[in-house]
Amino acid sequence: MIPKVSQTKWFFKVLHQWSKEELKAYDNVTIKEQDERGEREIVVQKALEKGEEKGREEMIIEMHKEGFSTRQIAKVSKKSEQEVTQIIDNHTNK
Repeated sequence: MIPKVSQTKWFFKVLHQWSKEELKAYDNVTIKEQDERGEREIVVQKALEKGEEKGREEMIIEMHKEGFSTRQIAKVSKKSEQEVTQIIDNHTNK
């Protein structure tokens, strides 16, 4: 395995030998890779948020089944009473 310092020196030596077209192509690939990483991070974040919301809705339904008031559920879930009522109604109508 080549030490990191040697890899960096080698890379810059090779980099200076590239034509403008090769440099541009390298930059475009690097930009594309970064964009793809960013897109993956967004997808993961949205999935986590969706999972958290689903878990919160399940908690609301279970609390409702246990007899907690809408007001209590709203306080614990950090949702408005209207949102809690809507979630309960949506679950009841399934």
